[in-house]
Amino acid sequence: MIDDGLIDVSLQDGAVTLMGTVSSLEEKRLAESLARVLGVRSVDTSGLDVQWWADEAALRDSKYVWKSDADIRTAIKDAVLYDPRLLSFPIEPDVSEGWVTLRGTVDNLEAKRAAARVARNTVGVFGVTNRLKVRPPSDLSDEVIAADIRGRLLVSPITESNGITVMVHGGKAILEGTVASYLERMEAERLASKAAGVTRVSNRLRVDYEPASREPYHGSDFPMRSAIIDRMPPGRTDREIHDEIHEELVWSPFVDVEQVNIDVADGRVTLTGTVETWREYYAAEENAYEGGALIVSNRLEVK
Repeated sequence: MIDDGLIDVSLQDGAVTLMGTVSSLEEKRLAESLARVLGVRSVDTSGLDVQWWADEAALRDSKYVWKSDADIRTAIKDAVLYDPRLLSFPIEPDVSEGWVTLRGTVDNLEAKRAAARVARNTVGVFGVTNRLKVRPPSDLSDEVIAADIRGRLLVSPITESNGITVMVHGGKAILEGTVASYLERMEAERLASKAAGVTRVSNRLRVDYEPASREPYHGSDFPMRSAIIDRMPPGRTDREIHDEIHEELVWSPFVDVEQVNIDVADGRVTLTGTVETWREYYAAEENAYEGGALIVSNRLEVK
């Protein structure tokens, strides 16, 4: 994880220059990759020095920075403007003491979800109320919406549409059937949420290779959770999992590791403690999966 407090960013005519300190060449390459956002023509990292001391965990203390409501609103507006999923929609963030309320209209559910994630990931935000309305550019019948979803499933290299039944009632898409992986299940929901006119998605797809009790995916905030579990190396001890999760939390820009207790038993992780925001709550759970947890019981309390 990159410590952005040690890096200065300048931009001129689409050319980004990064100056500062990183702890490794891998972190330097990651910084360059993250800087290549929409509109960037080139990235110069020659000003980044690699120093071993930048890897010290103490540098991650006091990660939270207070921002005024005006600063938060400007940051969200800028992020929306440069996000290709959102730039065409009139999204207005109202901010009161760090709490963001999103208002406006979008033409698909995926854009509504993306806007909420953008707001949650903005520095200084403590919570988000998503009041964006999904309104297609024209009146669409349920049959037309369902046909759109089936077409998206058909052309996707991930989904196997023959195993998925699509029904739409009043803008609510219902997915039923059996798929071969959690990745396929997630992708089917994502594709359905991108169809114009869909206001909700009920994902009833079953995965045939793993018991339901092992299902790591719930909701759309962390869509890569199941892929993380699929990549886990076998034979890791509870101590190794504990240490890896602790390392993930140390370098997380969203979580204060001092507030989270980690207990591991047979690969099952229990998180306890108190966190500041729901964003921190979900980020800690995601870090636990990234650290190698098979199942996470998230018992963190949100102040």
